[in-house]
Amino acid sequence: ILGMSIKGGVTGSGTASTGYTYTYLPNLGSANNVDSYTMKYGDDVQAYQSGFCFAQDFDISGSLDDALKVKANIVAQNVRTTTFTGSLANPTTLDPIITGTCKMYVDSTWAGLGTSQVSGTIIDFSYKVTSGIVPVKYADGNIYFSDMAEKKRHIELDTTMAFTASTATYFADYIASPQTKKFLRLKSQGPTIGTTTNAELDLDGVFIVDTFGSLGERDGQDIVKIKWLSHGDSTASTEGQKM
Repeated sequence: ILGMSIKGGVTGSGTASTGYTYTYLPNLGSANNVDSYTMKYGDDVQAYQSGFCFAQDFDISGSLDDALKVKANIVAQNVRTTTFTGSLANPTTLDPIITGTCKMYVDSTWAGLGTSQVSGTIIDFSYKVTSGIVPVKYADGNIYFSDMAEKKRHIELDTTMAFTASTATYFADYIASPQTKKFLRLKSQGPTIGTTTNAELDLDGVFIVDTFGSLGERDGQDIVKIKWLSHGDSTASTEGQKM
């Protein structure tokens, strides 16, 4: 989903013993040619396929005592009848990310991203990326799209947080003029891979506070819903990445 919505052709860096890192950092000065796929679906009556599939947006969300979930809006050229590819093996292992293993970091620079953990605060989150990749049609003999283009993209991060001294400081960032940019990382750690490291998912971004909600309550604890909106950073020449 990351390759078919943010940036295509991403290859891993690293070794088998240390594990491989795949960084989906969108280009700012050139087109992000995303990966496209053919998808097959159906049942024992009829199989179908759709080609030139890519995602226009996706959402990674987490709630306590549950696994992270991802959903995406995928577009395709058309629907055709087909037959299923045979002899496909079922996955042998499933390694879900449990939301409770996630950590949130809030820093003041991109270079320092992932330094300052905000502990005892994050309750749930929704990290939604609007890729800006859209299908494009031409008068070229087809009634379906045959190309893609890239419009403006952005990230919306909705969080529910305990109202702590750290959380209260984000209100000052919200009302500041200009608003204060924050560098956020949502980091989760999975099982051991290779010999020296663990599987890891990092959701990074440069954000401003778009909405600072009113106080709520959870089991006697004050909470607040904060919506963060991605913002470009000239120093880092970036707005966000997924690893």
